[in-house]
Amino acid sequence: MTTYKQYIKKNGEKKWRVQGYLGMDPKTGLQKRTTLNGFNTKIEAKDAFERAIYDFKFNTSEPEPDKRTVQSVFDEWWPMYTQTVESSTSNKTKQIFEHHVLPSFGSMYISKVQIIDAEKWSLSLAKKMSSYGKVLSYAGMLFKFAMRMGYLTKNPFEYIERPRRHKKAQPSVTQNYYSVEELHAFVSALHKLASDESSSRWIMAQAFLLLAVSTGLRRGELLGLKWSDLDLNAGNLTVKRAIKRDANGSYVGGPKNENAYRTVMLEPMVMSSLQQLRMQSIRLAESEGLPAISPDQWLFPSNNNPDKVISSDTPRKWMMDLSESTGVRRITIHGLRHTKATLMSEAGITPSDIAKILGHASGEFTMKHYIHATDDGVKKAESIYGRLLENVVEM
Repeated sequence: MTTYKQYIKKNGEKKWRVQGYLGMDPKTGLQKRTTLNGFNTKIEAKDAFERAIYDFKFNTSEPEPDKRTVQSVFDEWWPMYTQTVESSTSNKTKQIFEHHVLPSFGSMYISKVQIIDAEKWSLSLAKKMSSYGKVLSYAGMLFKFAMRMGYLTKNPFEYIERPRRHKKAQPSVTQNYYSVEELHAFVSALHKLASDESSSRWIMAQAFLLLAVSTGLRRGELLGLKWSDLDLNAGNLTVKRAIKRDANGSYVGGPKNENAYRTVMLEPMVMSSLQQLRMQSIRLAESEGLPAISPDQWLFPSNNNPDKVISSDTPRKWMMDLSESTGVRRITIHGLRHTKATLMSEAGITPSDIAKILGHASGEFTMKHYIHATDDGVKKAESIYGRLLENVVEM
């Protein structure tokens, strides 16, 4: 039954109130009643009540905001996400959420996060870090999940204007790779240290670092090599696995992508250093009464435990020590990979071929991230263009 009643407010103003039954709630199975106040006439109250019945029957009213927090949605999404990626990737993703996303939004109701909130946050990120785009993408991924679950009607991160990255003026030569002259100095320094040192340290360092700069393999791929992956007669090696890291430490996984499963040719200089490493390993095994090297043994085993590989930080220390003892400019291990890409490009090798050698999915990615301008390359390009101009003038 619906009742209409006129009442008087404290200020003496007369208003109408309506109370009545809307229907049975299909979600709860309970009767739903409502009370509406503040109408000037009984007709207004009647019209409002009829609209309320229609909205209830056809569910056209604005839904109540979802009471889930961003943190609770993350906790729901995370176990599903970890099933779709390797643990090394999930470890990096979790760090992004714990360091950036959750401190800013974790306690907020996810339905209350507005476009302006996402916009302001993206601006603050852009001022603090260069890789803010990756953080925004992961945040958007979480909110996209919330939409799929029905917790949101729209993803605020799909509507923001990402800040433009203001790049600082860069020198003509990017520093994290070697020029041809520097590469020669680097290789000569390695040979000298491996010849002069009485310890076995630089024999292994030379083999690892020469492999890195000649093949362009990733650090994890180099660490994951076994003797069975090498064919010294054919002069090549096959990439089958990589050493990776997650929250629990190091583990053996597959290469980064399908293109990373590849066979790479070995230069004679590199093969010689590997033979030197092999002979040293055999002598060491004999001196300690250990079995001879088996094909399944690691190429770069730990001194403390041959069943494990060297620490992922060891190659970095080799680069530091080489620089300090010989004066060769220090770059990172990854910079050796960039060196190969850049110098191959300078020699006229196509980006698609370089991508295949490096295990990239496309030449476009290689061009964008791995190939840099060198002083020699710039001079060569200017010289070629100068000759073109001379030919035009002569015509």
